[in-house]
Amino acid sequence: MGIFNWITGGSNNATKVLEAGIKGIDALVLTKEEKLNMHKELGAQWITRQEAIADESSIRSITRRLLAVGTFGVFLFFVLMGGLSILFKNPTMAKDLGQYIIDTNLGWIVASVTIFYFGPNLIAAVKGSKY
Repeated sequence: MGIFNWITGGSNNATKVLEAGIKGIDALVLTKEEKLNMHKELGAQWITRQEAIADESSIRSITRRLLAVGTFGVFLFFVLMGGLSILFKNPTMAKDLGQYIIDTNLGWIVASVTIFYFGPNLIAAVKGSKY
């Protein structure tokens, strides 16, 4: 019975539906003042975003990103190759790749780059300040 209450509810429900429809149509057409206010708010949001990402375009940030992507790319390549060799039943290749990762200390290198790349932001988040 609750589904059809809007039909049997009388003129009060019809008025609510009509008002909601009018508000929806009114929201589609902006006056000049509403457009100016909207553009003002969008401009303020854009400036806030630019201030937040300004440090991400520095040489240090770009270098960190390149090191992280390169290191993780090599590490993921070896891990995926090891997984594929296990999948294709080639345990010798999987063992060799695992031994290579251990012998070259690739795991430690990846951990170091992770700390270097994510560390400052994590410390700033713990402190509650901006890096």
